[in-house]
Amino acid sequence: MIEGRSILNIYLEPNFHAHGCPIGHEGFFGLVRSKVVVIEQSEADSLKCKPFFPVGSAADVVHAATCLHTGAVLISNDAHFDGIKEVDIIEVWSITDAIKELF
Repeated sequence: MIEGRSILNIYLEPNFHAHGCPIGHEGFFGLVRSKVVVIEQSEADSLKCKPFFPVGSAADVVHAATCLHTGAVLISNDAHFDGIKEVDIIEVWSITDAIKELF
């Protein structure tokens, strides 16, 4: 909090107004929070995914491990996910493939 306003309000409010978001930033993040499923990250899943990423790619390992744990498809054009895609541990789609598949 900064002077009674959240960081969210200070940094995002002007952008939502500038782009005409009809539900505003609080409505948008309320919608996101209502759709989020919180999981407890599995160390075993992280260890299974880690060998397919370069050193310093902890965030990518966590994203892949989350998809492994939940059965979710990882959608990214990041080449860091090519190795894990090739061994079929998780399903990885490019953004183009996701658009074609979903729309």
